[in-house]
Amino acid sequence: LTQADFVSCQMRGLNFQGCTLTMTQFSASHLENANFSGQRLDRNQFLNSLLTGANFSGVRGEYVAFIEAGLERACFTGAGLRMSDFSAAKLAGSRFDQALLEQCLFPRADARLSQWQRARCRRCDLSRARLDHADFSQAILEHCNLHAIGEQETRWGACRFESVQRTDPVLLRAEEWQYADR
Repeated sequence: LTQADFVSCQMRGLNFQGCTLTMTQFSASHLENANFSGQRLDRNQFLNSLLTGANFSGVRGEYVAFIEAGLERACFTGAGLRMSDFSAAKLAGSRFDQALLEQCLFPRADARLSQWQRARCRRCDLSRARLDHADFSQAILEHCNLHAIGEQETRWGACRFESVQRTDPVLLRAEEWQYADR
């Protein structure tokens, strides 16, 4: 499917195995429990789509947009994604075990209770992501932005941090500053 447009479609539980998806638009669609496992995704858009329980295990892709998508309990185990955007996505309970994520964006994503065991994140932006109760056991985070993440009871067991950017207190104060009306 190349340049197909499925905006605001009801496609719950569909099996996309065997499809090559290039520049396909799924924005604002209902794709709960859809199966994309093992597929090649290239410049696809899932903006504000509902993908609860969807299976993306083993997918390979670039420039995939999941901005503000509902991806609760989605499976990305073993996925390889480059320059993909999960900004403000709902990822609670999702699995990224053994995934390779390069230059992906996760700012303001809600990834509470998510699983990232043995994942490898290179140059990813996780700023302001909610990672409370997530499990990053044996993950590798290389050159990632971890500014102002929520990490209450996050499991970092044997996680390798290589040149990560932690919270900058001056920047955080500036971001949270509010004008005092007199």
